[in-house]
Amino acid sequence: ADPLLALLRSASSRPAALGDFLEKEATGPLTRALMSWGFSDHQAVDTANAIQSFIVGTVVTRRMLNTGAVAAATGPQLRGWLADVLQRLVDEGAAADSPRLPHQPHPSAGGVHQTPTDPPRS
Repeated sequence: ADPLLALLRSASSRPAALGDFLEKEATGPLTRALMSWGFSDHQAVDTANAIQSFIVGTVVTRRMLNTGAVAAATGPQLRGWLADVLQRLVDEGAAADSPRLPHQPHPSAGGVHQTPTDPPRS
């Protein structure tokens, strides 16, 4: 019933396929949306990756590991917590002084091509 859970379970045999799928169907479109809202390339890529990591981790914790507060939360509790954390990820990603991740070229990001030679941010 949970398509992301099914993808995660199949990832052990084809992890690159899961990464490609997530980039094409989630991270790439989210990156483009964030850029359309005024995020810089770096801000959009970093924020989209943070959101993807958070969502995948939440699904693994709740649906696969079934442990801790995330697994025990009711639907309304989980939705409220998700909304709060996702909003903070977006707000922090928009901050000019937010730490940055190293960037690799990724053609499916829709024009967001960063290279490993991008200067580090302090």
